[in-house]
Amino acid sequence: MKRNHCSVLLLFLLVIFGCLEFGIAGADPLDTWHWRNPLPQGHSLYAITHGNGKFVAVGEFGTILTSPDGTNWEVQRSGTSESLWSVTFGDGKFVAVGEDLGTSSQLDGLVLVSADGMQWTKHLTGSRRLLGVAYGNGKYVAVGDAHTILSSSNGSDWREFDNLFRGSFQAVTYANGKFVIVGGSSVEFFGVTLTSSDARAWERQTFNNTGGFNGVTFGAGALVAVGEVGNLLV
Repeated sequence: MKRNHCSVLLLFLLVIFGCLEFGIAGADPLDTWHWRNPLPQGHSLYAITHGNGKFVAVGEFGTILTSPDGTNWEVQRSGTSESLWSVTFGDGKFVAVGEDLGTSSQLDGLVLVSADGMQWTKHLTGSRRLLGVAYGNGKYVAVGDAHTILSSSNGSDWREFDNLFRGSFQAVTYANGKFVIVGGSSVEFFGVTLTSSDARAWERQTFNNTGGFNGVTFGAGALVAVGEVGNLLV
């Protein structure tokens, strides 16, 4: 009987020492890291919007931050580690767009939707990478690489529209009853804008003496686009 007890004790000690040897019983404190500086995080941020009483900012590595006042920020889980390039608010929802590497080397279009800025639902559009998104007239419009234009009435189901332009759309806004898209040609060095009242039929303007556009907004009765080589168009 004593021999059996000794055998059991010896086996128990061997298991304990084995666990310690292979790091099973106790984790190394260097295995877990927490962000300390800068706070709340240090990844690049690309876009910000406000709605439902809070600010939402998005950026690289799937970063999403929320704040009630623009001073105190919290990091939220996005469910992706790829870049988020733009975010908007409309119809009670935050919609962020970006990219998803997926199983191929091509960056696919990614959309995240949230009612509160904290819990996000992921949608893959089957399009190319998305760089801009806006809301207006009951629709979300997202734009991106390879002349991509998508529209959605709910932020979850997206439809892509063909157009004759060849280039990259960088940003979109809604103003005076129209969506306005800006970008640049992939062939020539010039800026392009597209406008539409229904997000289906688009009219195009090309500006031969300007570089490509990277951003557009509306305020004080004017549309203003900005872009390459200090380009600014009103």
